[in-house]
Amino acid sequence: FFAGGYSDAGSYSEAYFYSDGQFYPQAEMLTPRSHHMCARYDGEIILAGGWHPGTDYMDTVEIFNPELNKWRTGPVLPSSVGSGALVLAGGQLLLVGGMVGWTEKNNRIFALEDRVWVVR
Repeated sequence: FFAGGYSDAGSYSEAYFYSDGQFYPQAEMLTPRSHHMCARYDGEIILAGGWHPGTDYMDTVEIFNPELNKWRTGPVLPSSVGSGALVLAGGQLLLVGGMVGWTEKNNRIFALEDRVWVVR
């Protein structure tokens, strides 16, 4: 699954599944972004944070349902972050690392618990 990106023209909201050597277009993200984190979780694709020109890093989350080919808004992160990683550990979705500004690193872990992001 590929989503978003950035070029001199700005951020992108395109999304694609890659299978059998081909890209298959999906519904566009709600908000264009790059430097975001993405993971498959509970049958859906979670896309968190990232960067959009003119807004700096973002705290928003979008959830893609591949069966419906639709995005919806997810729970907001505790703070804006980009360039980190979403990982599944022990059945729990965690956001680790990344940047909270152009020079400041994110030294916290965010965990998705009962559809709410909490700081660990």
